Amino acid sequence: MDQSKYTHSLPIDQGYFEPLLEELNEKAEHTPEYLNMLGFVLSQKFQFSGNLADIEHAIQVLEEATYLSEPLSSQWQQSLHNLGTALMEHYEHSQKPEHLDRAIHLYEQLAEHRASDAAEQQNHLLNLCTCLMFRFSRTKKIADLDRVIRTGQEIIEHSSSQSSHRLAHLSNHATALLMRHALTGKSDDQKSAIQTMALLTGEMPGDAPDRLQWVDKLCRTMLLYANQTKDPSALTDMIQVGQQLAANTPPDADYLPMMLSLIASGYMGRFALTDDEDDLQQVLQLQERALSLCQAGSFYQMQCLYNLGSTLFHVRNALAHDQNVVNRSVKLLEQAVALLPPDFHLRSTYIGTLADALQARFERTENLVDLERARELRAKLE
Repeated sequence: MDQSKYTHSLPIDQGYFEPLLEELNEKAEHTPEYLNMLGFVLSQKFQFSGNLADIEHAIQVLEEATYLSEPLSSQWQQSLHNLGTALMEHYEHSQKPEHLDRAIHLYEQLAEHRASDAAEQQNHLLNLCTCLMFRFSRTKKIADLDRVIRTGQEIIEHSSSQSSHRLAHLSNHATALLMRHALTGKSDDQKSAIQTMALLTGEMPGDAPDRLQWVDKLCRTMLLYANQTKDPSALTDMIQVGQQLAANTPPDADYLPMMLSLIASGYMGRFALTDDEDDLQQVLQLQERALSLCQAGSFYQMQCLYNLGSTLFHVRNALAHDQNVVNRSVKLLEQAVALLPPDFHLRSTYIGTLADALQARFERTENLVDLERARELRAKLE
């Protein structure tokens, strides 16, 4: 029997499965191979039908396929894997914990009997991690999250950058580490998450849809870690990682300005710790470049206007008390506030910073127009 037709990538409509099921029902061979194929097709059909009868039938025949297979054989392993997947799909639909517990047990059996470098290893370990995360979300037992992280590390160690599921492994592992860090506060998890996200973003194609999300999360996590540890070397690592990522980003990517701003935040963090004026100049150069790359009226332009305006305001005393610095800060912040969406979550921060900059300029020039404008802005925040 030709197995390739039964492992086809998911079709676009449910009707694809009926001819396959008719062909399988005609053969009706009571063998592990036949039952495994039937169970696989029924599981795939369930993803489109949502009919519990399909997945329950799949579980039934896959149970029998596993029972009839020679223990530890490749057929037994394939049937066990498909049975675990069917149980996981049933749980996602029914939320019955017994199906999830059974799926975890089956994937653990596979983990015990498959070589760590087996070609199929990563698929069932990825499913094991998924099931453990489902159970952790329900029970909040840290032991399941610990197992996810241990297994995720094992997957990464035995996969290459060419592995088809490598990016999924890395993103899941980083998520689990960040989740455990949020629960326990252990800096080792935060540091491991940073290392994993650096691998993930470095291996992602430059035009990957979710690359910016992970770059943003990586840079912010590195900045938070550096602020918590007060270690300038952590910020240096952040800057170097950011520069490597920016170098691998298409020059016409619309998110490149934001990436440059995030690198600038690393320099800014280091400047706050060391008062090194070279770092401050790097901040300003990067923010100027980021602003120059923004499309007029874009969301990124609003953010870059604010970033540069806020930086100039906060470091005005470090720039030789130049009145032009204050004037430019106010101008940039006014432009940023003019672009604010009504529901932007940092709206009050933008407006408050502009009010502070106007107040600072009034204290230098005693221009009452600035004072009145600052009062108007603060009144909006009340």
